[in-house]
Amino acid sequence: MSLQKAFDEGFEAVKSYIDKTFSSFEDRMEAMQQKLQQLGDKADPVNVASALIDREGNLVLTFSNGEIKSLGIVVGRDGETIKGADGLGFDDLSEELADDGRTIIRRYMRGDEVKEFRHTFPVVLDRGVYKAEQEYTAGDGVTWAGSFWIAQKDTSEKPGVDDGWRLAVKSGRAGRDLTESKAARA
Repeated sequence: MSLQKAFDEGFEAVKSYIDKTFSSFEDRMEAMQQKLQQLGDKADPVNVASALIDREGNLVLTFSNGEIKSLGIVVGRDGETIKGADGLGFDDLSEELADDGRTIIRRYMRGDEVKEFRHTFPVVLDRGVYKAEQEYTAGDGVTWAGSFWIAQKDTSEKPGVDDGWRLAVKSGRAGRDLTESKAARA
């Protein structure tokens, strides 16, 4: 999978989650706004300017007149308290390069909560001279019989035997040896 495709799929998944969450939130905000207008002064309506769930899980409203009001703990559909700090951020982030040399492991950790994402990049890595007993991964490059080969799939076969390898750089012709008399003329 290409890096762009992986990014696009991840972006769409996050966007879908946020859209779904905010759709429900916006419906609740609209219902609350209507209720507040029914209860408030009809001549001077007060609008909800913003709402947030603080770190303790309280719903806090800011009104168009500047007033702030905490409505108490928010309880989710499953009966569990929703905390304002339910996401993991950059302060909770660590990254490392995996042993394969082409995968970045990104971990978000806070307490017992850990979320891990692996991002593999389609790059060619020079693994040196081909070794018969070694497993190679798609994208590994090796030198064999004077040529450079790139693995097209995971393989342990020798380059040139099957379709597991693609010839990237072909060995050149052998040159003639330079003799002393030719070197003197040059």
